[in-house]
Amino acid sequence: MIGRPNNEPFLPRHIRCNTGVLSNYFFAPDGKVYFCECMQKDKGVVGTYYPEITINRELVEQLASRSVLRNEKCRECPYKFVCLGNCPKSAEAKGLEMSCGVFAEPDILGNLEFAIG
Repeated sequence: MIGRPNNEPFLPRHIRCNTGVLSNYFFAPDGKVYFCECMQKDKGVVGTYYPEITINRELVEQLASRSVLRNEKCRECPYKFVCLGNCPKSAEAKGLEMSCGVFAEPDILGNLEFAIG
């Protein structure tokens, strides 16, 4: 947003995971395709490339449609366009739809001006 040309409209991102970019997929030596950096055993696997090529379209669509605008808690949050619901795999590990991460820690946010200053 800071680097955008003057007087050009800015639409904030509301989805954290960009499933349309090939660089967000990791092809591991075990023949599995992982999304993002979520390379834990059987977590983050969206397909395979060996011995056969497969894709879990449902999981990819789920990642692509995960939005802070669709989550009630996120819609009310003032940090929604910064946090973007945090990492989906982090949320999954906690059994949550969205995971606030550092933005849910009042001690950190309350002292942010001192950390930057």
